[in-house]
Amino acid sequence: MRLTLLEKNDRYLVELYVHKGLSFHELSQLSGLDERTVARQVKLLSKRLLSDNYLTIYRHKSNFTSTELAIAYDRFLLGLGCRRIAKRHKLPDRSTFKIVKKLQVWLDHKLNNNKTLPTKRQK
Repeated sequence: MRLTLLEKNDRYLVELYVHKGLSFHELSQLSGLDERTVARQVKLLSKRLLSDNYLTIYRHKSNFTSTELAIAYDRFLLGLGCRRIAKRHKLPDRSTFKIVKKLQVWLDHKLNNNKTLPTKRQK
């Protein structure tokens, strides 16, 4: 089920590695990517798929806008940095950083079973 969350090319690499038992060398020949790049990509994607971060947000997707969900995917599943996410979605860096921060606070709350979300301090 979690593999279906990945983009087509990433899913293909992970499926061939996990289910078909292809080596990183064989995957690099098929994909045209360097063997070290393939190895790093497959290991990181597998690690992130096993993490509950993106899946938790995805299960509660009604709480988020489509932009927030896209940013969550890029951040928690693909592991992209804020600037790269901003560029990918044509958003200002500051706005992207705020959304990532909001998602992280929400995740911390959900995964740690806190009673209330932290609020901004009143001056």
